[in-house]
Amino acid sequence: MFRRLFRKHETDGQIRERLLKLCKEGDYGICPPPMDANVAINELQNFFLGEDWYVSIPISHEQVITEIVYQIETKYKRLKATKSAVYDKDTETQMVSKVSKNCR
Repeated sequence: MFRRLFRKHETDGQIRERLLKLCKEGDYGICPPPMDANVAINELQNFFLGEDWYVSIPISHEQVITEIVYQIETKYKRLKATKSAVYDKDTETQMVSKVSKNCR
């Protein structure tokens, strides 16, 4: 059940079908079906950290989850900071352009 099903060039429809296979079966109407928390953590770990990521020290399942969350957040905080820096830079450039035009 925990084998990796992620594929690099999936369409949105293919992602949906793959994730639905990981969810509990049943009719939930317009709402998404429930997914077990351990399955969700494993899916996020595979997606963000890679299929080959593992913990080499003997710790509890809860400690492994803590490590997964820590690794994801530290790995992707730089991406978040970079995106906000680019946004700020673009906003600053636009403001400088407006000021320059008004000074002419």
